[in-house]
Order: sequence, then C-alpha cells, then structure tokens
Amino acid sequence: MREGQFMTGEGQTVSGEGRREVMREAELLLKIHVQCGEAVLVEGHTKDILMIPFSGKAEGPYFTGRILGEGVDVQKAGKDGKRILSARYVLEGQDFTGQKCRIFIENQGCQGEIYRPFIVTDSQALAGWEEEELWDTVEGIPGGVCVRIFRSREILAQFAGSVYNDRSDRGAV
Repeated sequence: MREGQFMTGEGQTVSGEGRREVMREAELLLKIHVQCGEAVLVEGHTKDILMIPFSGKAEGPYFTGRILGEGVDVQKAGKDGKRILSARYVLEGQDFTGQKCRIFIENQGCQGEIYRPFIVTDSQALAGWEEEELWDTVEGIPGGVCVRIFRSREILAQFAGSVYNDRSDRGAV
C-alpha cells in the first residue's frame, strides 16, 4: 500500500521486512438510515430537477439520533446525462459524551464520484468534524438509502513481517 491509499476489506498490505509506511484507514463516524418520501420531478428545457424528501435515524460510535423534520435530496440532471446531487438535513440526538446536540449535513457531488459531506454541529465533542476531510458512501436499501460517513486516519505502521493485518479499532467499510 502506498502513502495516501485507503486500507479496506481485510486491511492487508504486503511490505518488506522492517519497512515503515504511512497508511490511511477509514473510520466510520455515522451510519444514517434514510427513508425516502414521494419525489417531485420538474422536467425543464435544459435540465430536470428531482426533489426527494426523507427522514431517518443515525447511529455511530460518536452520535445517535434522528433526522429532524425532513431532509431533502435535490438531483439536477442535465440533458447531457450529468447528475449533480445535493442532500441537506439536520440530525438531532446525543453525542458520545451524553450531551444533546444537532448536526447539519450537506452532502453534494456528481453521481459516480466521491461525495464530500460538509458538517456543522453545536456539539463541543464533535466540533472537529467541521474541519476534517470527510467522505461517504450511499447504498440502496428497501425504501431508501444507507449513508455511511467516514474520516481518514493516518497510521504509521512498522512492519516486522511481510503482511500487516490489524483489524482492531476499525469501522465496517
């Protein structure tokens, strides 16, 4: 594994004896179960707009809660086939210190690319999320999607053998 790559799956990389590397490991911050409402479509002359309201709940090692009210996913589809997605919502719940808090999330990007969520929170314990480089995955589930938000952690690994396979302290990717 070269510097800047992510460790995924089984978390294995092959290296020479005694080699040191900086690796990036994905840490799961939030798993959001989204239930979609009835979509509204506007078919325009230059692009189509699809708005999907949603609700749901969130869980993770640092926060547990629900989507406050409804969020909305706005999808702009150009006649050329390019689709830009933008979801905005607020989570309300409790951080890992037991404090009640809210988290605003804006998740946008082009379909087929990496999505980069933007977060603002009133939680003192989660304030660092506002400055971190986050990314997420979106997976279809019955009636909605499951959004998983990750951060990358750098790990300095010292290889005593030829295979590194430490699965400890890692979220499911």
